[in-house]
Amino acid sequence: MLRFALLAVLLGGAAPALAQPRPGDPPTADQVVTWEALLDKRSVRRGEEVTLTLTARIAAGWKLYAMDSQAGRPLEVRLNDDLGGFRRTAGPTQSRTFTDFDDALGMDYTYFAGQGTVTLRFRANRNARRGRHTLGGSVRFAVCSDEICLPPKQATFAAPVHVR
Repeated sequence: MLRFALLAVLLGGAAPALAQPRPGDPPTADQVVTWEALLDKRSVRRGEEVTLTLTARIAAGWKLYAMDSQAGRPLEVRLNDDLGGFRRTAGPTQSRTFTDFDDALGMDYTYFAGQGTVTLRFRANRNARRGRHTLGGSVRFAVCSDEICLPPKQATFAAPVHVR
């Protein structure tokens, strides 16, 4: 019997069981927060602006650290190096946040609950190539409940826009 169990482990038969979360395990940050990237326009002319909104939907009972939080791991937005004929003109700015006091750290922190947004504005360069472009990057974020903080997570985003 021991040989069969060892063979099953060596062949990967036990791997799916090991990878499954056990009842009572905490969720992961990407299970608690989902991200959506939307542009206010699908198509722009050269020289026109477009607004990118990143929306975080946060599970009930969880707090997502805001960009300006003094404690925890503040939300960080990184853009791809190549914006494909676009340049950032404003932002990032964030929607309304909440403030609370962290007893363990002895300081205030700001956070989103339920939903939070980050907005950035871009302008298509006058010499931007006509056709499809992608405004993309990543967000690095951390979430906590009243009982636990999850390890920081990075999520990528990509929003297609057409230059005409």
